Amino acid sequence: MNNQTTQILTLVLVAATLILWLTGNFSSSENITKSDVTQIVNNVLKNNPAPAAPTPSPQPTPAPAPAATKIDLDELTTFYDTLHIAGNPDAKVTIVEFSDFQCGYCKRLNNDGTLTSVSEKYGEDVNIAYAAFPIFVPEAAQATECAGEIWGDEGFFAFKKALFAYSWRPDSAGIKTVAEQEGLDADAIAACVTSWEFTDKVNKHMAFGRKMWVTGTPGNVVFNNDTGEYTLIKGAVPATSFDGPISTYLK
Repeated sequence: MNNQTTQILTLVLVAATLILWLTGNFSSSENITKSDVTQIVNNVLKNNPAPAAPTPSPQPTPAPAPAATKIDLDELTTFYDTLHIAGNPDAKVTIVEFSDFQCGYCKRLNNDGTLTSVSEKYGEDVNIAYAAFPIFVPEAAQATECAGEIWGDEGFFAFKKALFAYSWRPDSAGIKTVAEQEGLDADAIAACVTSWEFTDKVNKHMAFGRKMWVTGTPGNVVFNNDTGEYTLIKGAVPATSFDGPISTYLK
């Protein structure tokens, strides 16, 4: 007997006692019998059936799988021209990391050195690129682009690594702290960030990521640079998760 049924029966018994007393069928000198109670309960339940159990909400319809897993090579090349790329520029496979500096899983992926280990495993065949997908901290996305503009690819990736390793929110104050720790011109970075010079570029990176079905961070897209085929790998996954698509694309 569940709690709801127990509560109903308790109320019924109280009501039955009250009805008998009001109708003169029960007094302090009389005892209500079990059969009396049973009859009253049955009558009440018959006239007041228990409510039907609520119909469970239907499960949400899953989103359809991406229909396209291939992109035009000219469009892909145009996108690459906006990125900072680490490794062999002529690699057969490129992993583009769409990420946000305030994302905990993005921090794990970077601080664990996952993509670096993938690149080292495959050598000249695989390179790595980073595309901003700033859900929380847009200043940090601006700051890395500023570092790349001022100090090139090496400065970009060094600043990116330091920002992910930073233990606090990488807002304007955090960006200045990281720049100083890396021996970079913090005032130059700050001036560049406040100009919001790279807003359009960051927005285009996000739009391209969504086209690749990136809906959250980190979203890692493995591209076959010979065919335009791609595979989306979501989350802070281990390095071995990249072996399947990379091996397929290198055949």
